[in-house]
Amino acid sequence: MRLDGRTRWGAAEMRRQVAAFVGACVLLGSGGAGAGPRVQVRGASRVELHAFGPSERVTLTGVVRDEVGAPIPRARVALSAIGGGGEVVPWVAVSPCGREADAREPSGHGEHPVDADDGGQFCVVAALGRGHADLRAVFGGDGLHDGTRTQIVWDAAQRAMSLSFSPRPERLDLEREHQRVVVSASTPPDVRPGGLKLELRDERGELLQTALTDDAGLAVFEFPTSRLSGPGIGTLAATFPGQPTLSSASSSTAVTRTARVRVAPEHEKLQGDARSGVAIRVRATTLRGKVTGGSVEARLDEEVVGAATLSDGEGEIVATFAPPRGVESVSLGLRYVSDGPFHQPGEPAVVTVGLLRTSGWVRLVPVAVAVLVAGWLLRGWRRPRRVERERGVRPLPTGVASVEVLGRPRESSTWTGRVVDAHDGTGVAGARVRVLAPSFVELDVVVETPTDSQGGFEFEVHSVIKDLRLRVEAPLHAELERPLPPPADLVVSVVSRRRMLLQRMVDWARRAGKPWDQPPEPTPGQVARVARAQQRRPEVVTWAESVERKAYGPGDVDARAEREVRALEPGRQAPR
Repeated sequence: MRLDGRTRWGAAEMRRQVAAFVGACVLLGSGGAGAGPRVQVRGASRVELHAFGPSERVTLTGVVRDEVGAPIPRARVALSAIGGGGEVVPWVAVSPCGREADAREPSGHGEHPVDADDGGQFCVVAALGRGHADLRAVFGGDGLHDGTRTQIVWDAAQRAMSLSFSPRPERLDLEREHQRVVVSASTPPDVRPGGLKLELRDERGELLQTALTDDAGLAVFEFPTSRLSGPGIGTLAATFPGQPTLSSASSSTAVTRTARVRVAPEHEKLQGDARSGVAIRVRATTLRGKVTGGSVEARLDEEVVGAATLSDGEGEIVATFAPPRGVESVSLGLRYVSDGPFHQPGEPAVVTVGLLRTSGWVRLVPVAVAVLVAGWLLRGWRRPRRVERERGVRPLPTGVASVEVLGRPRESSTWTGRVVDAHDGTGVAGARVRVLAPSFVELDVVVETPTDSQGGFEFEVHSVIKDLRLRVEAPLHAELERPLPPPADLVVSVVSRRRMLLQRMVDWARRAGKPWDQPPEPTPGQVARVARAQQRRPEVVTWAESVERKAYGPGDVDARAEREVRALEPGRQAPR
């Protein structure tokens, strides 16, 4: 029997596999994060088919696998025989393996369905009215996998053999100069396993190396790593082309190719004001070129002080931190953070930042401001007593989400005011201000208006409904909802989603106490270190690192990013 047909994964199928893998990671990472439409990703599949034996008793065995080599249980496969002219040859009889020859059931059909077991394997014994044919196995797919087909050549004069990887390789490090793969050949007892020429190919069909089996049936392939593709998911396929009296055979396995990422700053020495932010340009590369994903963090004593997402292997980190006292410069570590299994972080790079100190004259500015404010207050005390706060006077930022009424309530049904950031007091443009009525079914909006470029708004409500509520939503600020005050001039303070995520982590650590809560305030990096040291609750490490990236990273934190981080948040009680 000669098995010269092979199941190869072409470039198009390989791209589909990578897309399926990345899509599955995204779905797992964002599960439960929102109420958006469900997306189901279907993976690729393949059938490994073998056949041997005379025409009156052909044994067909096979296994159905997914794109990473795992078996697909209970898969239904259709088996058929194809003649030399392309016509379908009817099976004389087909029965599951293990039955006696005289118990085989007459078939007469050109296509015979068979169900794989829980390990994805199937085996049948069949009879054909000829000694040579192409045998085809078709898997139609299921809810999680696309369909596929495999076709091999069967010859009754050939005896069966099989190949297997020993051990099965799962990960190939592209940093190594050579790769070593061992394949085992199993032949009939009376056939010498040595001297068989085997081929090893990748998912592109490129020949990596040929090797001869030894007396134990083992073939050792040692080939340069440079022949492989870059980081990603691929396959290795070992094949035996066959001999006049020995069937061809093949075996394939999915592998993950990995590479270490090297981070290099554009300048190894910089100067800047650490409080205002120091811009650091970085490049990330592997031996195969630029890195297409992930991010780079800047760390000061293991604390993340800035991060940047890579684009075409480059990014700019803005490192912001309180400079230590008594030092003229600090060293920041630059570490790569991977967003997948293909790129592994290498040794961190180091950049030295010279600290620019504020001039002594600049330090006198707060003192001068304080003197002016004191003079203004003294001047105000000499004025007659005011009946109410003047319109337009705004309270200082408190850092807390709130709704404050300025002055006395109005007689009219008009509300005016501003939506401001609770920490810096700047106006929040594009916020949505809504008045809601009580409802048990759906959102009952009485009035809705956006804020202007300065965060200002104005609306009127003519309603007799009691218990109205004011809700304010903004793209980069957390939602705020409070009872609607009487008609007046309002200041609505909202907290940025970035600060809100950080505050939730601080509250979580303080509820847990020591060692999670450490002065002056628990940080994401400190929480992650405690979780690693205790080797408990790895989800705490994942959550703390996610908070760290969002809180200190350069990207905006919108509603979706907030949901993704909050979906990772552990229970209210941390382990002690």
